[in-house]
Amino acid sequence: MIMEVYERRGEPLPLTEGVLYLEEARQYFVAPEAGGPGDTRASLGPLALEWDSEERAFRLPIAQWVGAQVLRVASKGEEWTAAVQVVPRADKLSEHAWAVLLSDLEAWLPALSVGEQPGLQGAVVTGGSRVSHLVEAVLPLVPALMKAVREIISAPRQRTSRSETVLPANRVRRVERSTLGWLERHPEAARALSARWDTEADARRPPLVPAGLATETLDHPANRYVAWLVRSIARDLGTYAEVLQGTTQGGAAPAGTDAGDWVRWCAARAEALREASAVLQALGRRSWLAALTPSPPTEAAMAVVVDDPSYARLHRLGRHFRSPLFRLGTVPDAPGAATRPSYELYELWTFLALRGLLGRLLPEYQWTSQGLEPLATLGEPLDGASFEGTGPGGTLRLLFNPTFRGYLSRGKAPRFSVSGERRPDLVLLWSEGERRRWVCLDAKYRVARDGLSDAFESAHLYRDSLRWPEWGGRCEAAVLLAPAELPACAPWFEPGFLAEHQVGVFRLTPGTEPGPLSEWLARLLER
Repeated sequence: MIMEVYERRGEPLPLTEGVLYLEEARQYFVAPEAGGPGDTRASLGPLALEWDSEERAFRLPIAQWVGAQVLRVASKGEEWTAAVQVVPRADKLSEHAWAVLLSDLEAWLPALSVGEQPGLQGAVVTGGSRVSHLVEAVLPLVPALMKAVREIISAPRQRTSRSETVLPANRVRRVERSTLGWLERHPEAARALSARWDTEADARRPPLVPAGLATETLDHPANRYVAWLVRSIARDLGTYAEVLQGTTQGGAAPAGTDAGDWVRWCAARAEALREASAVLQALGRRSWLAALTPSPPTEAAMAVVVDDPSYARLHRLGRHFRSPLFRLGTVPDAPGAATRPSYELYELWTFLALRGLLGRLLPEYQWTSQGLEPLATLGEPLDGASFEGTGPGGTLRLLFNPTFRGYLSRGKAPRFSVSGERRPDLVLLWSEGERRRWVCLDAKYRVARDGLSDAFESAHLYRDSLRWPEWGGRCEAAVLLAPAELPACAPWFEPGFLAEHQVGVFRLTPGTEPGPLSEWLARLLER
């Protein structure tokens, strides 16, 4: 089987020592030599690829993640596979800089949890968990999991699908602007509408007019994720039950445990696991979940998870069941840990790198931290993480993702926005005696001219809309932090630009000294 991987209107990409290298945040296509969507299937790890009829190829979207995965294409009994390595965009971070970023995060946040992207990064434990510990951890969560699944089944998120159809005029219940325009262009139909419905012949034959048709469907990315999660957990629970039952047949009870008690313990919990697996399977088969194609979480699905409490609850519980720690037996190859989005990793790294930079600028200061634990857990609220330094010159605070509530809902909040709610990535506050000041810093994993131009919108919003009365009212400046500086954007990085406009950009790259940013912070703190 011959396969080509390419960008739109680009040349086929070569395999380098058996590895296909792709860049993050790009759209690729996988074209089989022969075959189509009917007899060919393609996937990147757990993610099934969709067929693009215009390109006559499978779409291979690479989001903002960096890591490894396997590309598979199966057709007519044959399978083609290739190792895929997704690397940072060359214009953002080099492979060396990305390696430094990851090693820094591993040192600063050893408990950093895995993410939801389809790529893999590093490795997780390969020895698995002892069956007794695993089952004791899983079983207490089963009732809450069942309740969360039933709650979504009873009140699911729906997607509105809109299409055009043609209906007799007397069946139209809602007239849209397009229908009125059509009637204006077809006066004979308009005359029929003004006929007397009880006597005239035209009224008995109402004209056909175009009408918009809106249908609600449950085929939503969030619901496909729920179907995938329910099936995966049901399968895993059945596997745990089989393994647990099998451990009793060898008669090897743990040291200090009565053999009879061990057998009864295992049998009872294996039965509970089988029952939970059967109930989950029944929920999937007998509900609308059965009609959906299961799919791992996508960006659209995670947007619903963040917004909807029911889906967030199931996602939080499901992550425990799908944790790499809940693995039985020895795994021959170290499984990879799912990667977080690259822009999120850069934001986390920026927060911790700035703390290190401030520590070098103010070596005599004593530093404390607060609320760092949630940073290591995906999906946890990040508002509240901060560093505080105290020394002879005063006090500094570096806040991560602080919330500035909207003006109309600010209540008695100490900080707010004069418009809607805002959440800058970083806020630096410092006080000297009675004087208090602050600035906003926004980490942007962008370097291209258009990308930074769009990113400046947030700098303008923060500079003009944020207020913190206790710290002097408005922020003194709002700056962007980018991983690289391209020649086309150089004027935005000039110190004079920031001094004149109170907005600007600094380069902050892993493994590279942040000279201009360090100098600006030093001047800021000395005023």
